Amino acid sequence: VNAILGTDLSTETIKSILQRLQFPITQQSRQGMTVAIPPYREDISGEIDLIEELARLYGYNNIPLTMPESGAKAERKTPLQKLIQTCLEVMTGCGLTQVINYSFINPQHIQRLGLPPYHPWCRYIRLANPLSEEQSVMRTTLIPGMLNTALKNFNRQVTNLGIFEIGRIYLPSHDPGRLPEEREMLTALISGKHSPGWKWAEQDLDFFLLKGVAQTLIHQVARCEPEFIPLTDHPVYHPGRSAKILVDHIRLGEIGELHPDVQDSFDLKQRVCLLNLDLNTLEQFSAKAHRYRPLARFPSVDRDMAVVVPELVSAGEIGAIIENVGGEMLAKYELFDVYRGPQVPEGCKSLAYSLTYQSPERTLTDEEVNARHEKIKEALRQYLQADFR
Repeated sequence: VNAILGTDLSTETIKSILQRLQFPITQQSRQGMTVAIPPYREDISGEIDLIEELARLYGYNNIPLTMPESGAKAERKTPLQKLIQTCLEVMTGCGLTQVINYSFINPQHIQRLGLPPYHPWCRYIRLANPLSEEQSVMRTTLIPGMLNTALKNFNRQVTNLGIFEIGRIYLPSHDPGRLPEEREMLTALISGKHSPGWKWAEQDLDFFLLKGVAQTLIHQVARCEPEFIPLTDHPVYHPGRSAKILVDHIRLGEIGELHPDVQDSFDLKQRVCLLNLDLNTLEQFSAKAHRYRPLARFPSVDRDMAVVVPELVSAGEIGAIIENVGGEMLAKYELFDVYRGPQVPEGCKSLAYSLTYQSPERTLTDEEVNARHEKIKEALRQYLQADFR
């Protein structure tokens, strides 16, 4: 009684009130008392009704005013929720707009992706009582919703587009008795051109810009640089303009230009680039702490090199050798130009890199920098059959 009313009524006071109500006490013990309810009091059906009667006769004005207490604790975000919040901030900071599409889609939209029947995205879950065929299955990928959103914008003369969605997909379990697997995904889409301002020329919203967004996002979350491996066997992406995204040899997703056949099936009139990331997989890399280092006290030395390699050699392969051979002396390196032309042999390309050498302990001499620079060149010649312009 006292716990519910917030009072300090004694047993004698409670018995006195019950006697005034003509509710006889048939049994009493340390655990409580049993009360007989007169037959004419049909409104008393439980213990809480008796407590209400006690409060009424004791006087509501005699019950002290107290703030209600709650056993609820402050909720803390899970690591996945924190990751999603970070992704929202990074993607909007990169200039993209968030969209939200329905979790129920038309199965024909998945079929338009040109996937083989055995592909996991084709194993969708049908609703038992859909409102219409347009929303009759649970989505296994965010891509059809993004492509339809792009189409609606293109049809309304919004041709410069940068959008993203964070949402769940639903994959059926191999065990019929288990619920579907739900995974958090991030899908981004860009198309058209971007104008930084009246002073700058328009830039294409292309693969390389979206790759920069992906690198920014993964670096912010995982504090590491992702690896991009050419992707040639995915029917949704252009075979020569797409890549798998890996961190520590674990696949996070894909990035690339939409395959022309898929572009035609969705009636899109301009090129579209897509980024698709599995946030559940990315989450395992998100616990890395921030690492700080003091500003450099000693001057840096810059060197450039133009590496001529066969077309099949990727910039990632060149960068890995530069980073490994450069060691601690190499502060940073950057690809700033790709050239194909008369001065480059047929079937080859020239990639120009800027390398910055710096030591946190002392000023590097020209001899030390030149020796390390030549060592990098020799490694590129040895492993990639590279030449230099």
